[in-house]
Amino acid sequence: MQYPEQYRAELLNALQSTDFSAVEEILELFREARAHGRCIFVCGTDSNAMAASRLLCDMVRSSNLGRTAKFRIFAFSEDWSTMARVPDDLHYDHALVDELRNVASPGDVIVGINASGNSRSLVEVFEYANSIGCRTICIAGFPGNKLAAISDSAVLVPASHLGNIEDAHIIVCRMIGHYFLNFDHD
Repeated sequence: MQYPEQYRAELLNALQSTDFSAVEEILELFREARAHGRCIFVCGTDSNAMAASRLLCDMVRSSNLGRTAKFRIFAFSEDWSTMARVPDDLHYDHALVDELRNVASPGDVIVGINASGNSRSLVEVFEYANSIGCRTICIAGFPGNKLAAISDSAVLVPASHLGNIEDAHIIVCRMIGHYFLNFDHD
């Protein structure tokens, strides 16, 4: 089997092995946030920041067009341009939670996207979010991870190949965005 065929087969297997039932829960959390004017904060670490940006783009630019009720959605990531502004006496490990502390309120929704589900910075974000009454959503790989254990809802991609996990995350984010664009008309 040629490599492209192998990669496709592994990706399809990862998708077929993923339990997408949690996506319905996520859609409901997003609907509730929109209806009550709550913010949705999407946090991605490393290469998962792209999935966070994709979800933000789909929700803000597409799902809000021509609608009376709009999503208030923002992306946080471990972006070096943002973290370069962190003073020397603070640690980069806390940059995401420090951003969240400045803007999150009880009832807001926090989405964490991370392949392993064990990112220290995202676990810290979820612990803080849970402590103030936010709702938390984990999109990760490797079932049994720390983020899923402290989330209200989780979509886990049970694959061993990092690329397959990250590709599936993009698909999950597109699924959410396209639902609100095509099927949910406030």
